[in-house]
Amino acid sequence: MWIWNFAEQLAQDIRYALRMIATNRLFTAMAVLSLALGIGANTAIYSFMDAILLRALPVERPEELVVLNWRAKGNPPVIHGQNGSRFGDRKTGIVTSPNYPFAAYEALRAKPDQLATLFAYANAWQVNLIARGQAEVASGLFVSGGFYSGLGVAPAAGRLILDEDDRAGAAPVAVIGYRYWQRRFAANPDAVGQAIVINNVPFTIVGVSAPGFFGVDAGNDPPVFMPLHAVPLLAQHPADEERRRFFDKNFYWVEMMGRLRPGVAIGQAEAALATGIVFGLAPAIQATRVDLTPALKETRASAPRGRFPHQGLRLGGNQLLVVAQIAISLLLVIAAGLFVHTVSNLHSVELGFNREKVLIFSLNARQAGYKDAALARIYAGLRDRFRAIPGVRSAGISNFPLVSHYVDTEYVLIPGAPAPAGRPPQTSLLDVDPFLLSTMQIPILLGRGIEERDMVSGRVAVVNEKFATTFFGKENPIGRTIGIGAPKTPPDIEIVGIARNAHYNSLQEDIPPVAYLPYTRNLGGLGGVFFELRTAGDPLALVGAVRQIVAETDSRVPLAGINTEARQIDQTISQERTFANLCTCFAVLALLIACVGLYGAMAYAVARRTGEIGIRMALGAERRNIVWIVLREVLTLTAAGLVIGLAAAWASTHFIASFLFGTKPNDPLAISLSIAILAAAGLAAGYAPAWRASRIDPMTALRHE
Repeated sequence: MWIWNFAEQLAQDIRYALRMIATNRLFTAMAVLSLALGIGANTAIYSFMDAILLRALPVERPEELVVLNWRAKGNPPVIHGQNGSRFGDRKTGIVTSPNYPFAAYEALRAKPDQLATLFAYANAWQVNLIARGQAEVASGLFVSGGFYSGLGVAPAAGRLILDEDDRAGAAPVAVIGYRYWQRRFAANPDAVGQAIVINNVPFTIVGVSAPGFFGVDAGNDPPVFMPLHAVPLLAQHPADEERRRFFDKNFYWVEMMGRLRPGVAIGQAEAALATGIVFGLAPAIQATRVDLTPALKETRASAPRGRFPHQGLRLGGNQLLVVAQIAISLLLVIAAGLFVHTVSNLHSVELGFNREKVLIFSLNARQAGYKDAALARIYAGLRDRFRAIPGVRSAGISNFPLVSHYVDTEYVLIPGAPAPAGRPPQTSLLDVDPFLLSTMQIPILLGRGIEERDMVSGRVAVVNEKFATTFFGKENPIGRTIGIGAPKTPPDIEIVGIARNAHYNSLQEDIPPVAYLPYTRNLGGLGGVFFELRTAGDPLALVGAVRQIVAETDSRVPLAGINTEARQIDQTISQERTFANLCTCFAVLALLIACVGLYGAMAYAVARRTGEIGIRMALGAERRNIVWIVLREVLTLTAAGLVIGLAAAWASTHFIASFLFGTKPNDPLAISLSIAILAAAGLAAGYAPAWRASRIDPMTALRHE
């Protein structure tokens, strides 16, 4: 019987709800819109976080994996080189890094007390990969022999890299990625056993990785995996030098991952490993996809009932939610304004050179077997052929783009200058050919530029204005000699010219002292270079002609990083632009939700006070008085939200200060505009219920009461 009564009451409630929805269509639309915005925004955010940060590796039992990191105060002086990422805390000075010397991996692998398995890997950035006669620049992964078995990954074809492949003197073998296998070999099983060429070294394909396997970094999909001991074979430096770095106990370049033994706790493993080489151990992040529908159902089912027994308290709860929405909206609108202002400031930075109509790309002929003088000749020959392309006005060579976050710095010795108390002063360096400065339209203000005759000796430099004033003050530096390199480097480089200041490395930083040197000054260390072509029209229209020239010269040398100078510079501020776009999107969403919430709260308040409004109007209250009564409450809620939002914005300024450029977190203009936007949006959202309240018929309202 009780089931029948419950079903009947439920049916009555549903019919009543449907009648209310049909009667209050605008309110229903606002409620649906509010729910859609909230659920849609949360779903998008969680999906993004899941795909980028939280998704578990596509391997066997990913929850058992641990990543080895070390932590230290500052950068330990024993480390004289790192090849990989590290993370620092500006406040504490603590540096965390996953990079270790190869000797640390061997030492830990020899004592498997805490870890059931241990394997190592290292990124191979921009290798020259040639397969089936087609060359391309690709990023690979060097892996230890236990990499695949430690992850529990099976091959899609052939076999994977084993311990016997990862040893000195072993034949060069490689495993190719599944997507690369499909793209380059059309998923043909006969690819196993074929040869590919990596940095001019032939490798034999022994297997194909499993579909969906992307290594150990989400968002990465290396087309080729090689043994760790193949690093010296592929080095751009002389093999003996790279071999020394490979076994150097102070060169940190490999990362390690493993699985704990059954019954071993994280803390126990940390203590044991810390007594040896490793400074810290951090568990790998494991997460699964979040299904929001059951989560929403669980939240609703677990909410305490009877929390708001009185309608007055229910209204107060709604008001608090509206105030919170307005506060959050103000916080996001201020952040969006600051980041948009930052991006605008970065776009308006005076570069010191002309970035328009410039095609930029890189070539690395050393990876195709060219060395020293032959390397310089092929680069110069290609540049001359590029200059002959119709539509190309000039062409130059440099070891880095001017603005790219890649920078070379060295100590500089100024003869006659007082000895510094601490470290010697440093300068930024850019290796160039005789045409780079003119191609980028950086004028020589005094003296001369680098010329063809300087490409042989390499012992001259053109410095920028900042260099001249920093190290020579008001003196004329032309003809002076300087030393660049180690602190005791002899001063054998002659300054022959002064160039106009131009931004180098980063738009966010002040222009540093820069010395422009011939790119052939150190042929043994010369590797890949960048070509900059100034064009008369669209730079990208010449890519086909550039490709043809490179292919005719040597098809083993692939083009990489094809871009325009303007777009390449814009990409250096992608983080700021991403922050601006995300904050703007979230601010718009939060503003819409706040407006919908404010409208809903005020519409509900007006509906509850219909009788009161009818009495006021029956007693002679004018419509503008009714409008003001409602708007007064709107302004009160909006003002409360703005005050809380301003306090939150002030408290969070130090979190975003380091991401801003040309503006401060407490920028009056951004804050004033944000307050004006929120106030206008609040009034607009509240005016509709106020206007409807002023149009209520007094007799109808009294009968309603």
